Amino acid sequence: MATALTKTKLTKTKHPGVYRRNDGSYQIRAAFRHGKKVTSRKKVLPPSASLAEVLTALADLKEAVKLQVTRGHLPQTTNPGDRAETVESYAERWLEVKKKRLKESTYVSYEAAILNRILPRIGFVRCVDVRRGMCEAWVAWAEEQVKTDGSPYSEGALRTWWRPMAQMLRDLSADYDLSDPTRRIRPPEAPEVALVREQGTLSIKQVQTLLTDAQKIAPKRYAEIVTLATTGVRAGELFALKWDAINFERGEILIRRSISMGKLTETTKTKAWRTVPMAPLLADVLRVHRRAQVARHGLGWAADLVFPSYRGTPRSTGSLKKTFVALGVHHDYGQSTGPQVLRRTFNTLLLAAQVDQITIRAMMGHTSAAMTQRYAGVRMDEKRAAVLNLFG
Repeated sequence: MATALTKTKLTKTKHPGVYRRNDGSYQIRAAFRHGKKVTSRKKVLPPSASLAEVLTALADLKEAVKLQVTRGHLPQTTNPGDRAETVESYAERWLEVKKKRLKESTYVSYEAAILNRILPRIGFVRCVDVRRGMCEAWVAWAEEQVKTDGSPYSEGALRTWWRPMAQMLRDLSADYDLSDPTRRIRPPEAPEVALVREQGTLSIKQVQTLLTDAQKIAPKRYAEIVTLATTGVRAGELFALKWDAINFERGEILIRRSISMGKLTETTKTKAWRTVPMAPLLADVLRVHRRAQVARHGLGWAADLVFPSYRGTPRSTGSLKKTFVALGVHHDYGQSTGPQVLRRTFNTLLLAAQVDQITIRAMMGHTSAAMTQRYAGVRMDEKRAAVLNLFG
């Protein structure tokens, strides 16, 4: 069950229309008065945005609102079912409903995508006027977007924009008894970026070398890296592990918690628990780790977390970044490494060992066979070996 959300708080800045949210991000609001009515729009910018970028975005938003009104688009209404209601008004109501059921991290992702990527394109359109062609045009626009450094967005990023848009428009079409405008529309694609990001994996020899290096260079983080490499768990699941989830007698770990938005939650990313086996190496390493932890702090320290921070709090999902950078400096693994690379590697090695996909999905926590295939990588040396076996 989703956890309760912390209410978003806005703090005024000295710049009218610019607010600071309690998560560090900015929210800007632009309004345009026409007669007795006011049309407004808002947008969320990341904490990394500079003040110049925020003020520029605000100026652009003001111009967009003015253009929306002067072109004759109807102002938003908050009356559900009203044929004059705009997509922007519907989106506000839709997000409020979703806020009660989604995990906080998922809701924040949905909100950012809708406010920043969707409403600026179709927010002014009346709900009854939404058509399939608008979705096609949006997909084409999304595929052309680039980051501030000029590089294209990954396919994963584009899908995080598309997913809430598709869900919202499907609900909208049901509420207004319209045809689904997303039907038979292919989500935005960026294969040239996805190929590099999704298929980067290590060989079994590289994994063994990584573990040997970690034991020498980062002994305090060694147990965490062994757990990642031999179970394929997500970083958020690793740092949410408690000792009550580890059964040494059965050689099993119950994955039932995760770190989301910096908080420990009693659920996983897919909201489903799963059990993964412990390799003998991992069981030995965790026993040693447990004895050392009890010797230093005693039982029950840090809420019984397996890998707490030095303050006794849950670690952030990025807390191993510096460790993996140090390992990469010590040894060239052919690519950067990290928790997600080890997860993809574990997935790929299981496929290479001809483990059936139902078993792999149960261990990885994938919701579909397509996800298992998506995160699988085939290394060039494996392709070369296959060709040599046939024609060598």
